[in-house]
Amino acid sequence: MDLLNINLSKFNGLAFIWLDTKAITDRAVFDTLSSPDKWFAHENSDECEHFIRSLENKQIFLVTSGSLGLTTIRSIHDLPQLHSVYIYCQDKSRHSQWASKFDKIRLVDNTTQPLISQLAIDVAHICENIGDQHSRLNEHKQALVWYERALEKIKQHNGLTKDEFVNALQSKIDISTVACQRFQQRPQQLGKGMNEVKRQHELLQQLLDAPTPLSSTEKDEKHIAATIKKIDEWERKNIKQIRTAAERVRQQLQKQINEINKVKDDFRLITDELRQKQSEDDYVEADLQQPLEKLQQLKHQLEISDTSQIDVQITDDIDWSSMVKLVKSTEAKSMKVNFDLIKTREPQIVLDVPTDENDIRMGASNKSFLFYDNDTKKLDLYDQAGLKHTEKLPIKSNIWEIVWSSHFHKYLLQADTSFYTYDEQNHQFEPLQQIKPLEPKIMFSGCTCFNEILVICYEGPGCRIEEWNLNDFTIRKHWKNETERRIIQMLFSIKNPNHIGVTASDQKDIRRFELRDRDMKILKVVNIDRCSYPIPIPTTGDWLISHKDSKVFSLVKDDCTSETIIEYNENVEQAVFLADSNYLAIATQNNKLRFYYVL
Repeated sequence: MDLLNINLSKFNGLAFIWLDTKAITDRAVFDTLSSPDKWFAHENSDECEHFIRSLENKQIFLVTSGSLGLTTIRSIHDLPQLHSVYIYCQDKSRHSQWASKFDKIRLVDNTTQPLISQLAIDVAHICENIGDQHSRLNEHKQALVWYERALEKIKQHNGLTKDEFVNALQSKIDISTVACQRFQQRPQQLGKGMNEVKRQHELLQQLLDAPTPLSSTEKDEKHIAATIKKIDEWERKNIKQIRTAAERVRQQLQKQINEINKVKDDFRLITDELRQKQSEDDYVEADLQQPLEKLQQLKHQLEISDTSQIDVQITDDIDWSSMVKLVKSTEAKSMKVNFDLIKTREPQIVLDVPTDENDIRMGASNKSFLFYDNDTKKLDLYDQAGLKHTEKLPIKSNIWEIVWSSHFHKYLLQADTSFYTYDEQNHQFEPLQQIKPLEPKIMFSGCTCFNEILVICYEGPGCRIEEWNLNDFTIRKHWKNETERRIIQMLFSIKNPNHIGVTASDQKDIRRFELRDRDMKILKVVNIDRCSYPIPIPTTGDWLISHKDSKVFSLVKDDCTSETIIEYNENVEQAVFLADSNYLAIATQNNKLRFYYVL
């Protein structure tokens, strides 16, 4: 039966019916199978049929003798409440002939053990599916009850797929348990969600209040006048040839002005909506997602259409359609993050995570990050609001590196001798079988990627380093690292993709940060004892580097010409930076994950 058609609002549980003139054998075993429901015993087929028809909102499991089943099944087989039928008879061969014509008959047998085993897995499956339906409705407490019931039933099944089914159920139980815990914290999470909406609202308000050619300040008026003057001067110089082109550019400018005005109008509507939600205090978590996404969309549109960051580019080329056009100003504004704020500002979000004894790894995209626990094999995907999705990975090896691949638009997870991808949208975890070490016993140590380029290093001093092309999965180049040092981590520079930042240590574990070119030539060295994981900062190109077992970060300039020490109040395990929201997420050694807004 397709359980997706069950109306859970009317569904009234399971029913177990025994139709036979003989009493139920192995009663204790069958009672365990039906628990918490009881068996209804009938000796008369007419009475049994009447009883089954009265249970419209149940899902019924019917065990019947061969002779009584033959007279009953024909009239009740197509009833939606009848889920499965089991023929328990003496003449298995004779009753199998007519039973094969009915899809809901799951088994014909003359012994109890096959009957118990088949009934166990069928009950477990329907319990699992009912649990799935509750889970899709975010009714995680009810889902957990049905998943645990399914796990209890499957223990009486002796089929080949038992272990696989048990593992799948245990995974769903773990996920539902976590979801129930999150539901208990829901008011707090809703408050965090509203805080994030308010933060995005304030950020967009700052951008709208910033000086632009759309406001009425004297500086803005001079800027827009100067822009128009350039267009007018060029038009006068080439009046006969370029009048049409000049008009076209004016229309482009006006279009961007109109887009900004539309952003303002949409922003006012969202502001009114948020005020109403807060005043009425009548919102749920899902209600916050739409205004949050809209605010981020408006922020992105404002940055694209900001006319204070455009100029007029003039060319003498004969191509009149491109002789004059709006371009980004070379003096474009950029928002600079301030990591000193982690010393004085309270974190926006604080979560509990296992860091003190467990081996963890973190890696970020612009809008999310992964937190992986090598001990429990649990992978958590966090967004900027601290909300997470949890997966238990079906792998035995450890994950040593997590990087974002703009080529795949997915995360890359590097294990001992293999790579995997993880999609932050649909949460699919898949092996990347095209990338393998040259020799089976050699293990990967680290990796970094930029567009279609993936750079991999191997374990140990003097290790091999490879540059892969992800378009055809071929090795373009390879090098040998310094024999006296091993690589801890490496990452492409965001500001200059021809540079790679590398943390390395010698045999005495004395560490340093190196700036290398794409041929692995060392360009600059900054001696940072205990340095471990570098974080490239998109807005500046600088490197934020955590110190092993320390309360210190080093902020190293993009070209390694200077270093600034940033003190923190806890020992840092790892950290990641979310560029879209300017959040620094810090995992500390006291089992906390803290989110800091650093703009």
